[in-house]
Amino acid sequence: MAWCCLGFSGIQDEILKPWQRSLVLLARDASGFASVCYDDEGAIITLMQRLFEQGHRYISYLGVPHTDVTTGKRRHEAYLTFCKKHNLPAVASLPGLGMKQGYEQAASVPDAPNHRAGLRHGYSGAWRK
Repeated sequence: MAWCCLGFSGIQDEILKPWQRSLVLLARDASGFASVCYDDEGAIITLMQRLFEQGHRYISYLGVPHTDVTTGKRRHEAYLTFCKKHNLPAVASLPGLGMKQGYEQAASVPDAPNHRAGLRHGYSGAWRK
């Protein structure tokens, strides 16, 4: 029998250790465990490249804090790397996973001067003004 555990469940690796041979982690990698993960960097780079090719040069990012063990840090760092590589200004907010937090920040981030497109982690994709 195989078991699945979601990466954002908050369960620590030590607790999962007894099931290591029959457990597959979803959305999180951990040493010694089988896992299926998102291509966080690839997703952000693909989205950023598409917006860049459409002529956008002011792209904001609305994400989750780096403490999110599944995707927060990886996606934000991919955004920052793309901005640096293409000499784009980086404007980001990392409020958290809650819908209320996202909506509150979504109102302010894209209003940064000249920002007409953006990426939202965990909400509903890219936005455009």
